[in-house]
Amino acid sequence: MMGERFSSSFKCSIVAIFLLSMIVVFQISSPLFAEEVNLKLQEEAEVEMGLEYQTEVISVDQVEPLRRIYEITLNQLDQTKQDKISRIKELIQNHIVAGTEQQVPSLLGNELGTERNFKLSYLGHYCTEVLPNSGESIDLQLEFLKGFAYGYGKSGILVFSKEGIEKFYIYNKNRGSQFKIASADKAPNKLDRIYVSKDYVFVPYKIGEILKVDLLGSKTGIVRMWKIMSGGINTKTWNSGKWEKEITVRGDKLF
Repeated sequence: MMGERFSSSFKCSIVAIFLLSMIVVFQISSPLFAEEVNLKLQEEAEVEMGLEYQTEVISVDQVEPLRRIYEITLNQLDQTKQDKISRIKELIQNHIVAGTEQQVPSLLGNELGTERNFKLSYLGHYCTEVLPNSGESIDLQLEFLKGFAYGYGKSGILVFSKEGIEKFYIYNKNRGSQFKIASADKAPNKLDRIYVSKDYVFVPYKIGEILKVDLLGSKTGIVRMWKIMSGGINTKTWNSGKWEKEITVRGDKLF
């Protein structure tokens, strides 16, 4: 009796195992189950590759505002040296990925300054003839220039709006020499330090240099002035009016 019951139970167990195996085989061969398995494997792969996704190379050709400025600046470099340009692009991409993009303007300033012998004349040209081609706001351009000028031979830039100003005069520290507006048609001399665009005046200077500026206000418009250095941007504004101001621009400190 005991042997018969055991034999019957054993047979039932064999049948149950066989049926369970068929169910599992059916589920695995089912397209829906296969899709779930593939999705599971894909999710696991994404988790394992998460670090790789985070370090994905970001192209400097993206249409974000600062990166348009990067591109027009790269175009100012010697285009016969493509290996050098590729290396700089790679450095830019690395900074973007590492979250240190604030170092890119200084990098570009140094690279372009090296090619241009860190001449203030080219820095002025860059501010009036190159940077506006980005189509970006003056505030974004100046934010970029903050780092760019420092990389460009540790220089600074004085900028002020033409709006609200009737006349202006700029001198060296002792007022012994009056600076002149640089001409686009001829090479500038040492006093051709003023660069004028449609709406703004740019005066590049070396860190430590002191300038004297005389402004005569007009009856309309608000005057904005920026002193740009590596430590930041010092901004001043004056309302419209018939006024005269004598301003000392110290190139050895921001404020």
